Amino acid sequence: MVARAVLALVLASGLLLSGCADDGPGADPSRSPSTSPSTGATPSTSPSTGTPEAEPATGPLVEDDFFSFHLPADAEWDLARGGFTATTYDEELNAFDVATSAVPLQAGSSDTDLDADFASSTRNDPYDPPRVRGENRVVDGVPGWTAQTVEDGQLVYTFGTLQARHSFGLTFRFPEKDPRSLAWIEAVLASIQWR
Repeated sequence: MVARAVLALVLASGLLLSGCADDGPGADPSRSPSTSPSTGATPSTSPSTGTPEAEPATGPLVEDDFFSFHLPADAEWDLARGGFTATTYDEELNAFDVATSAVPLQAGSSDTDLDADFASSTRNDPYDPPRVRGENRVVDGVPGWTAQTVEDGQLVYTFGTLQARHSFGLTFRFPEKDPRSLAWIEAVLASIQWR
């Protein structure tokens, strides 16, 4: 648990609060996955719940032992943390940040309980206001949870799932009003491949 807390702290500080605070799962494994959104206010913009017509991104490849995905090709991305975070800027120097996390599950933790994974992944949410749970969605055949908020004009959107005995999170922090933001999120999600 201490290793997960340290990992979460390193990820959060390394991303200058633009990454994902992921403690890994740890809540009640007997609960079943939720398929409906939680109550509470949600930002006015939101990625879809899985549009099949989204074209996969074809830019730089981000990969590890459990997943791979592409970043949008129509931007020059700076990769950091061994390629697991990426940033690009628009002409007004507004940042577009993408951050991944993959935290091993503890022994005995459920590898199917999305509710528990969401709860532990957002327990120490660095965003103000905190991310709000959205609808579950399926990405490359794998069900996962979504959550979002808007902080300082930035849309923060996370897709999280349990894959290969890891809690996986992909967090986007894009300018809320930029017309590319939602399209780029969908394009990246459409490019994910699980291993």
